[in-house]
Amino acid sequence: MIRKINLLHYLPEDTYRKICVRLGLDFNKQRGNIIVFPDEKIKKIDLYNIDYMKFGHIWFMDVEVDFPKLFCEYDLFGKNLYEEYYRIFEEEIMAGFPTYDQLCCTYIEYVSMLALDEDSSDTVNRLQEKCVPEQLDKALWDKYKKPHGTIEFCVFIEGNSLETLARCYGTTLKKRVRDTTLHKTVGLIPEAAVNKVTEMRIMDWLYKQYGIS
Repeated sequence: MIRKINLLHYLPEDTYRKICVRLGLDFNKQRGNIIVFPDEKIKKIDLYNIDYMKFGHIWFMDVEVDFPKLFCEYDLFGKNLYEEYYRIFEEEIMAGFPTYDQLCCTYIEYVSMLALDEDSSDTVNRLQEKCVPEQLDKALWDKYKKPHGTIEFCVFIEGNSLETLARCYGTTLKKRVRDTTLHKTVGLIPEAAVNKVTEMRIMDWLYKQYGIS
């Protein structure tokens, strides 16, 4: 299942300005326009803009979503997400908002719980050979960092139960999903990331890499 997902939005300047007003943020700041809602479906909104020499001025909104709080199957994620956007921004802002298929998934966390078929000590031994301590200790997972082109794969075993977390940035998502029609600038279109087949292929590949059966 998905634990968290970040989506990048490319906004018209007018819509960006209206969102800043709605959220009480400073339109004139190029970076640092961040608002956090720790217990909400949308946990964080980060507005920033960059004046590129080649592409011109581009207005961005990065949104962090607590996926389980949307209470939906993958195919309803876009619908439920936009219902939440309408609740926050209302009709006037949403009139200039990008559609779901125009967004870019720049980060996603896939999590799973597995029951081991074999004596867990064999799996523990294999993982200890391949992993650093931060990968195997749940209390240290936040300290485990890799370059964005590499999946941050964390594992915790208790008895015969195995919990995994795969933190995937846009760069590595594009590596694992080779179909370029599903790529979007620095990541994937949401439909490709919020996808059971994509998740299964990535997790199965990781299990093979780490000798998890």
